[in-house]
Amino acid sequence: MSDDESGEDSNCVAEVFEADATLDLSAGEAGDPNNWPALPPTAVIASTYLRLSDDADSTQSFDSVLGPIIAELMAPAPGLMGLSTSASEACGSLRTLSAWESEEAMMNFVVGEAHLAAIGQVSVISRGGSVTGSWSASELESVSWEAVVAQFADHTGPAY
Repeated sequence: MSDDESGEDSNCVAEVFEADATLDLSAGEAGDPNNWPALPPTAVIASTYLRLSDDADSTQSFDSVLGPIIAELMAPAPGLMGLSTSASEACGSLRTLSAWESEEAMMNFVVGEAHLAAIGQVSVISRGGSVTGSWSASELESVSWEAVVAQFADHTGPAY
């Protein structure tokens, strides 16, 4: 692995799926996008690449916003069809990948209390270089980590 001028590993970026990425399969087989049901034509895929800060305040802030988000998603959130998370210890990053029945369902979650609280803590939680994006499922050849991560190469959405 090589470092760029900032001292960050050039393989620790949104458009490169981390070599040590591990899926959280605590939700069972549903935690793997390969096991998700067929998606309707209105489906939206959303993904976040979060470069976590590693100081105590950041970790405490992350933990405080993560619990309510997970609880809401596992309720389950209306319109949520699939949820997968991946973490990389080497890059200090976390990824989310979710499938929603529609953009409306996704946005209802995004503007919900738990997610808005997390957005309010991004400057504390992220060390910079974090991104999020969403795509119509029809824009992807397949719904997989590799396909979604590749979408970040042309990313124009929010970065934090």
